[in-house]
Amino acid sequence: MAVKVSSQEKNWKSKMDKIQEAIKIYAANFVLFILIVLSVRFPANVLTEIIVHNLPKSTDVLMQTANEVRVSNFISAIFDPIYVGAIIYCVWQIKRGGAFNYNNAMSVGVQNWGKLFTVNLLAGIFIVLGLIAFIIPGIILAIRYCFATAIVIAEGYGNSSLVLKRSADLTKGKRWELFFITF
Repeated sequence: MAVKVSSQEKNWKSKMDKIQEAIKIYAANFVLFILIVLSVRFPANVLTEIIVHNLPKSTDVLMQTANEVRVSNFISAIFDPIYVGAIIYCVWQIKRGGAFNYNNAMSVGVQNWGKLFTVNLLAGIFIVLGLIAFIIPGIILAIRYCFATAIVIAEGYGNSSLVLKRSADLTKGKRWELFFITF
């Protein structure tokens, strides 16, 4: 007698297959990914520590911590698009069967820095406004724009509003699933 597999079980197996594929990609490229991240984050962290160390000291611990967080977030906003773009490029090349290495991955990250920074800034503004308005709209916008960075690298869009619209289109009908994966 044949065992009948439900669509829910097939869907679960498909998700597990994707997770296993992601783990294999990560494991196979671990050293490259670490080099990419460290070559950007290490100098960014050093710069953050230098700036934080030289900030005027406040007697108010909360104010001091808030200033340190602002500096850290600012430095991250500047540097992070480079390594995120580089890693997305590597994964995109793996999925396409293309060749890649550290140099061309970092080149793609640097070349697309302006687009990535602008898209992240615009999406971040909308998400923060949504969070301020009421927490749920901010979460919905975060899910809606979760593919924005990948779209810049994989599809080559340069216009931020088109990138955000494309991300919204790609997430349509899958937002609950993305919500449970993301949060």
